[in-house]
Amino acid sequence: MGHEASIFRTERKLGLAFTLPIFILIFLLMGFPFAYTIYLSLTNKTVGMPATFVGLANYISIFTDPTYWRIVGNTVIYTVICIVVKLVLGMLFALLLNEKFHGRAITRVAMLLPWAIPGMVAANTWKWMYNDQYGIINEILRDLHLISTPIPW
Repeated sequence: MGHEASIFRTERKLGLAFTLPIFILIFLLMGFPFAYTIYLSLTNKTVGMPATFVGLANYISIFTDPTYWRIVGNTVIYTVICIVVKLVLGMLFALLLNEKFHGRAITRVAMLLPWAIPGMVAANTWKWMYNDQYGIINEILRDLHLISTPIPW
């Protein structure tokens, strides 16, 4: 049992070591900007000028402003209406497309095109970029003198 516990501890340390870089990256990409935003919210910062610490004055100013609460209410109403309308329309279209009718196949295709086209455009763009005869990636690598002949990616 002691040997298994030792292996478990070693694997746990190895797992933590492997996940540490991503935790650092997440902190740098999300944690630091979030903390900096909190700091800025406690200051009276103007672009090009040094920040002046004002504490909770910004929050007190916002939460006592009736315009702010009207904006919050409008945002909540707008969000609820958008969610309800999208949900109802989505369900209606799903139920409609589940029924048998003349032209159902073409209607399904027409409904899926706005979803599928951006993926096809991106795929064709990357296909063009990686092309060994006229792709931009090989051109850049040749211009930088990193390759002499095109790479057939």
